[in-house]
Amino acid sequence: MDLTLTQVLDDLRTADEIVRRFERRYWLSSADFFALYQQGLLDDGERTEDYALWAGFHLINVDREAALSALSGQRVRQLRGQTLALDPREPVLKAGPGAGFLSRAEYETVIGALPMAFPAITKSSLRMRNSGAPTAIVDGELFFPSGLRLRVIEALDFKAGRLQAYAYTLWRGEAKQGWFDSTPITSEPHLAENFPHHYHDLSTGLEQRASAPALSFTHPNLPAVINFCLLLDQPPAPAQLPVVAAPAPVSKTTTGSLHLPVAANAHGNGHNHAPALDQDVIVEQEAPQPIAPDPTPRPPADHG
Repeated sequence: MDLTLTQVLDDLRTADEIVRRFERRYWLSSADFFALYQQGLLDDGERTEDYALWAGFHLINVDREAALSALSGQRVRQLRGQTLALDPREPVLKAGPGAGFLSRAEYETVIGALPMAFPAITKSSLRMRNSGAPTAIVDGELFFPSGLRLRVIEALDFKAGRLQAYAYTLWRGEAKQGWFDSTPITSEPHLAENFPHHYHDLSTGLEQRASAPALSFTHPNLPAVINFCLLLDQPPAPAQLPVVAAPAPVSKTTTGSLHLPVAANAHGNGHNHAPALDQDVIVEQEAPQPIAPDPTPRPPADHG
């Protein structure tokens, strides 16, 4: 897209405000931060969104500084060899759109249509914030039926025709399940398939990284990330009910008393055992015994 000088200056102002905020927060220049970021030394998942915005708007800042230099150079060349008379007409930097990248309006339409394209999304708070005419920030969350939610942050540059940086973080309640980012990591050869896009999996309790072949800087990533979430959002298998063994049959002893099975207590001796809450309480009873005659002699009755 073509850029006017006003748009270039607006983008520089916005990008400068954003990167200065992070420089104050982390006490680090943007150039030094980006050098560490490019080496994959800041890929710890704790501040993914901050790093994505900082890196994205650092790149926008660099790009717009180059654009300002190009516009200024054009202006100087026009003025050479003639009396210096500054033309009040605003200069425009001609630039072609990024290969296959959406326009701002098209991208905003994609964001708004996600709940219709993916009916499993139960709620969306995604929004496109206009940082400047050719730049934007997309942020917000998408919610899924079984409690999974996707936190989104993207730094978009429509002049360059690309996503400058992004972070997609998956949560279930307060537990982070993993995140996608594009921090360059060169120390793990298995991530080279679609460098630098990758996913950090925390589902096993131990962080593991995997390549993210569907992600790109030059097309919208959200449809692929949402499909990934839908795979993770399968409802958990129902918990198996505990198998309750059939009670042992009641047997009768040779003395005629009813002998009931009694589960062993903590000591394994079969005594002092409280019945489980899901078992019937069976009261042990003795069979009635015949009454034996009293052998004690008694004096004869006096019929006087």
